[in-house]
Amino acid sequence: GGLVCVCTNNLTKITLKLQPAGLPGKVTLSAEKGGNLIRVWKNTNRTDQVTLPKTWNAGAQPGALYIEGVAASAAVRDVELKLEYDETPQGINSGLFKCEDRVKLTVVKIDMTAYRPQTEGPGYGSPFQRTAVPADQKVSPGAGIRVNGDDDDDNNIPDRDDMTVSSENDLIEVALDAAPPATSDGFSYVLKRNSSNIKVWNSFTKGTALLDANNETNLTFDTSPITVWVENPNGGTADLELQAKTDSGTVVCTDKIHFYPF
Repeated sequence: GGLVCVCTNNLTKITLKLQPAGLPGKVTLSAEKGGNLIRVWKNTNRTDQVTLPKTWNAGAQPGALYIEGVAASAAVRDVELKLEYDETPQGINSGLFKCEDRVKLTVVKIDMTAYRPQTEGPGYGSPFQRTAVPADQKVSPGAGIRVNGDDDDDNNIPDRDDMTVSSENDLIEVALDAAPPATSDGFSYVLKRNSSNIKVWNSFTKGTALLDANNETNLTFDTSPITVWVENPNGGTADLELQAKTDSGTVVCTDKIHFYPF
């Protein structure tokens, strides 16, 4: 099966072939399952939609179409497309000779949401409430993050050098959302940074590091969303990215947040 992404300009290409050339009859593309989860386009800039089922005279079908995700799959490979050749012309259904090919697709949706810094805390509401960074600002200007050089737990050790800080308030909360929720055969979810200027933890008190010496890690979404916490120990900018990646290494879906220190 293949992967299709929701809310992206990276459409999934499918090819339509009928051989040998010069055959009579018609070719029909239909969505046997999950047609409500996708849109089909003639081009990558989405200016000419194809409504399924769609029938062409044999040989007049396009060589390729492009699939856009509309909503995430509830299960792996729950979208099924069928390309059928029928030797009888359009408007006739004699059933003299037919053959078909099918492909199954999984529609993947990923999303990252960063929240504004806590104030005195720890926690929100002292005095500022939990506020998400708007989606159109995640990359530019990005999410502001305080350099974690203070000593919130008063143990005379800078918080950046502590493995756990009970009263930490300088980490940025990030919600990671992915569907279908669990990693499956054929693809995986990857959390990746482009710089060691940030670290990623599983708790606002730090706890277990997801990204520390390593720049990426695979994630399993048994439930979604999951929450991680981003630290900036010494300053500098960095990007944090959530990817859906095939086993061959192709990135199908991606979302990114840029972090800048203040």
